[in-house]
Amino acid sequence: MLTFNKEDHKYFWNLQPVPSVTQILDPCTRWFTDEARDRGKLVHKLTELHDNGGVKESSIDERLRPYLVAYIKFLSDTGWVPVEREVMGYSELWDYAGTWDGIYQKRNGGYALVDIKSGKAMPYVALQLAGYKELVKDRFPGALLHSLELRNDGKYRLSDAYTDPNYWAEFANLVTARRIRGKYGILHEEGE
Repeated sequence: MLTFNKEDHKYFWNLQPVPSVTQILDPCTRWFTDEARDRGKLVHKLTELHDNGGVKESSIDERLRPYLVAYIKFLSDTGWVPVEREVMGYSELWDYAGTWDGIYQKRNGGYALVDIKSGKAMPYVALQLAGYKELVKDRFPGALLHSLELRNDGKYRLSDAYTDPNYWAEFANLVTARRIRGKYGILHEEGE
């Protein structure tokens, strides 16, 4: 059974710790500040609450409102419908876990796996999405991978689909490298 400890952002499979997509990418993702990380968490929660019908206009922090406006505009412009948000998954084969931001049904009936950013989507997001796609592939085969930048001016940018098949191979190499670092005791982060 998959469980998650929010305080230290750790996943467990049958009570044994397993790395997250974020931990696997850790050497690649030192680009954000604490402020950006915290804003991202709040924007994720706000958009998730919107999708679940639970946002009260009066409760929205004015600094976050433009991100919600951008998100609502994205939904309206694309016609995409959220199918699931902030869902955890685990790969028994690869022994890692993660929580993807959202699966959306597109107008054409296909699906998109979307990673929401409250800043600029960095190049590694393609690898992040490839890691999540492995976790959803049985339920949403053929889901296209996109990043969605929500901006503080109320605008958004939806990426073209990340379609390079090497993204999964590269992510899988990072999973393997992390296992090797663990085997030889050279993981660099506390708790890894």
